[in-house]
Amino acid sequence: MNSAGVSIIMPFYNAARYLNEAVESVVRQEYSAWELILVNDGSTDHWRSVIDPWLSDGRVRLISSNERRGVAAARNLALEKVRGQYFCFLDADDVMPAGSLATRVKRFHEDPALAFVDGIVMVASEDLTTVERFWRPDFEGNPLSDLISLSGHSFFGCTWLVRADMLGTTRMREGLSHSEDLLFYIELARKGGKYGFVDVPILTYRNRRGSAMKDLDGLSHGYQYILECLARWGDFEPEQVSAYRKRSQRIMFLSYLRKLRFGRALNVVVSWPQGAR
Repeated sequence: MNSAGVSIIMPFYNAARYLNEAVESVVRQEYSAWELILVNDGSTDHWRSVIDPWLSDGRVRLISSNERRGVAAARNLALEKVRGQYFCFLDADDVMPAGSLATRVKRFHEDPALAFVDGIVMVASEDLTTVERFWRPDFEGNPLSDLISLSGHSFFGCTWLVRADMLGTTRMREGLSHSEDLLFYIELARKGGKYGFVDVPILTYRNRRGSAMKDLDGLSHGYQYILECLARWGDFEPEQVSAYRKRSQRIMFLSYLRKLRFGRALNVVVSWPQGAR
């Protein structure tokens, strides 16, 4: 077994202004048995001058590509390289509070049935000076049904610490710009395993104006793709697929209305895929 207890995967694209803070938050973890796998996804900014000083720490590794392939492909490259007993993702513009890893690894040790451990997310302003709100998980057990209900009790984003033996051949779906993380977790949860959480902050999420979650068309495509997967797999009750369909449709309808995109909102009503057949 490698000395890395936790493998942290951090893809980045033109994120030089945030990278130092993100990497530093890993280096400052109370739990020190980690490896950080940085994946450059074709960046054209001054990322190299930010990353190079950190590479002197033997726990930090770099995978670099001259071609941009997207966040899912970047994460998949790193998933092939993980050496830890657990793994998690960290976006290059977010940071980990110092106890993020230690508290969750301790939770794993306390309950061997756990496959996924989450925690509180602090949603902060773009400069991280103000916490705008907290997201708190509120679920225990296998998270599959909760994930497809889109309840938000066990899913904020790529925040889970995952037991590495759950991974197998499961990978992110490349080509999706949104909801690839939700689909990835759904596929892991289909294998079984228990979800739990710690009641402490494990992530500070930088609420940027230009973040990917502002792309409603990409989010709509992601939700529809998951709906097609749920129907195709055939291991969900029709009622579950129907509930997912109605919930995802409602989320997108209201999201478009808030942006005053009335035509897109109407299109959601009349042409959202049926899913279950």
